[in-house]
Amino acid sequence: EANTDPKRKPAQILSAGIFGVSPLIAREILYRSGWTPDQQTIDFERLSEAVAEVVSPLLRREWQPGIVETESGVAAFSAFHLKHMEGWRPVTSMSEALNAYYTEPSGFDAYKAGKQPVMEAIREAEAKLNARLASLQRSMTDDTERERLRQSGELILAYQYALTQGQTELIAQYDAESEPLTIALEADLAPVENAQRYFDRYNRAKRALDDVPRLIAETEAELAQIRQLAVDLDLAASWPDIDEVQQQLQAGGHWRGPARPRTTAAQKSAPLRIVTESGFVIWVGRNSRQNEQVTFEKAGPFDLWLHARGVPGAHVIIRLEGRQPPEDVIERAASLAAHYSARRSDSRVEVDVTERRHVRKIKGGGPGQVTYRNETTRTAVPRDENA
Repeated sequence: EANTDPKRKPAQILSAGIFGVSPLIAREILYRSGWTPDQQTIDFERLSEAVAEVVSPLLRREWQPGIVETESGVAAFSAFHLKHMEGWRPVTSMSEALNAYYTEPSGFDAYKAGKQPVMEAIREAEAKLNARLASLQRSMTDDTERERLRQSGELILAYQYALTQGQTELIAQYDAESEPLTIALEADLAPVENAQRYFDRYNRAKRALDDVPRLIAETEAELAQIRQLAVDLDLAASWPDIDEVQQQLQAGGHWRGPARPRTTAAQKSAPLRIVTESGFVIWVGRNSRQNEQVTFEKAGPFDLWLHARGVPGAHVIIRLEGRQPPEDVIERAASLAAHYSARRSDSRVEVDVTERRHVRKIKGGGPGQVTYRNETTRTAVPRDENA
């Protein structure tokens, strides 16, 4: 087939031009022909040999079922040996290959193994953010370097008439109680120009300091989001739940492993909905996205909002619909907020309760990051929805 579209890739041309050749088979044929993406032309003799090498066994029904396994799971399956993809291994039948590709392992052990690399990325991100925060906080109090720049400039001006042409260093004492400063000079600059260089550096350092409070706030918000993701991962009970955490890490630049396919809307888990015996609906967000959904989509302004005090965890809503909730409903909601939090293993947990109208999103914060006011605090025993 003649290619009239320069944007079409060779694998697309091959797949379209040979009946029954899938894109996967086309890529395998090109690989076996020795073609590489940096080549402008294709050796058609070698291409023909590669077509026969791949297709002839298939036409004779000589199957060699196999799958391609990666760190993210089964990436492909085939009825022949795939040489262009790393991780291919044979399996006993095409049924096994299909099951491996379309059915991911589940259960506690499988989820535990799947969570491990994600948790490692969370811990690494938390360590880096803690180090960044500590450095920023130190810069707020340690002005030694900034003062040294200012003092150097002032000393150069004070000693300018004693400096000789071509001098590259000034050793002088700022005051009687301080150690002498060794000040580097540019030999081709006048004393006043050397002093101005130090004052310029001092002013830049001061301006950078003015930006530190904002950087601290941003780092603290990012750290809070990472800690929430750790709770999200702990509560994750499906592959899409685990994938959501990984995707948020990747969006924040904290994931260096292979990316999993993005979770579709149909795959995403929904918030937990509980109807009490007295007819009150309780909504529980079990990850960051669900927290955002529960608080700002499911709740009205006068509904009750609950959250474990001072730790990452679930947003819990009691839908009031104009009614006054009995104590047992509030107690149950508080127990759920305690259970779906970072303190779920504690015997008793402090839980804040306020009206939803007093909850606000943090500007620039991640999903589910909020501030709130007018809360009351109660103590709850962590219990899940089955208790």
